[in-house]
Amino acid sequence: MEVTRPQLRRAERLGMSVSISAGAPVSSYSLDVIAIGSFHAIKKGILTVTAAGNFGPGRAIMAGTAPWLLTVAASTIDRKFVSTLVLKNGQRFEGGLINAFDLNGTLFSLIWGGDAANFSANAVPEISESCLYRSDLDAMEPTATILVAESRKDVSAPYVAYFSARGPSVNFPDILKPDIIAPGVGILGAWSGVAPPSMDYEDKRRVPYYIKSGTSMAAAHVTGAAAHVKAAHPHWLSNLHS
Repeated sequence: MEVTRPQLRRAERLGMSVSISAGAPVSSYSLDVIAIGSFHAIKKGILTVTAAGNFGPGRAIMAGTAPWLLTVAASTIDRKFVSTLVLKNGQRFEGGLINAFDLNGTLFSLIWGGDAANFSANAVPEISESCLYRSDLDAMEPTATILVAESRKDVSAPYVAYFSARGPSVNFPDILKPDIIAPGVGILGAWSGVAPPSMDYEDKRRVPYYIKSGTSMAAAHVTGAAAHVKAAHPHWLSNLHS
């Protein structure tokens, strides 16, 4: 989000925290507008919380490495959503996605994963395409239906989400990042009425709430917790992660 000067002044008066997205990694703090702006904010007593980025699971590709930033990675929670894919021959496969539509057993042709990346879960074609070779799928011409998603308890939680960017910082290896993890997978939150709940701009649906995954969801949890602590202890230093 873009933070304006009046918002920063109000945050200073309230002793609050702000949450931002750090963007892509940079080679120098002098080139990082987020690092520069947050440095001035911390001098004013404003804690800046930033998302580590959704560039995982590779190493050393995270953003927000400035030591005065509170950098947040994403973790799972003990609730997970599971949908079941049922092939025409009756075989069943479970996957971590949310299908809210009752298809009444209608069969559809399966397509290659690289053509149907789940952007809402921070998946990209480069990851989805490894599921199966397109030529093999075209030759089989499979059909299937997807059952309505159900919620289950994830007894393994919490663990770091696969998409959450990992450290260390390539340019500043002496600074250990991320600082903390917070819930960032399958998070239910308010949704803008001017945007559809999908990546399709022709989607006419509008919803008041939506489920998203990402380190930005995790950063919002930490910002709320930090603001709560600051409200109870307004004279505490803003460098809460020291």
